[in-house]
Order: sequence, then C-alpha cells, then structure tokens
Amino acid sequence: MRIADLDFNVVVENQQMKELGGVDAESSETLNCFDQFCNPEVCGTGNCTLKQVVDDQLQADIANEV
Repeated sequence: MRIADLDFNVVVENQQMKELGGVDAESSETLNCFDQFCNPEVCGTGNCTLKQVVDDQLQADIANEV
C-alpha cells in the first residue's frame, strides 16, 4: 500500500511496497510513484489512477458549483 500526493510524490508506503519496489520512496524528494512501478500504458496517460481520481473530483466540484 502506498499513498501519493497530487504531484505523484510517495507520502506513505508500507514495508511490502518498499520491498516490492526495491527502493524507499516514502517522502523522497527525487522519487515519484512511477519511479517504483511504471506501466507505459498507464503512467503519464489518462489511464493513471491518480490522474483519474483528481480529474473526477474536479469535475464533481465544478458540477456542484453550477
């Protein structure tokens, strides 16, 4: 499990994620979520889960304002 901020920085990650990724990205100023595990079909595209969540929230906020 890991939690990333809106800039794709890893804020918190558990030990299993550190072991799977082979690097401690938690609170690193140089590593992003896509530095541990990058899927070219997802990272940097509209398929990115974080991007989808943020975009959906923005759309919901805009819809609620109208």
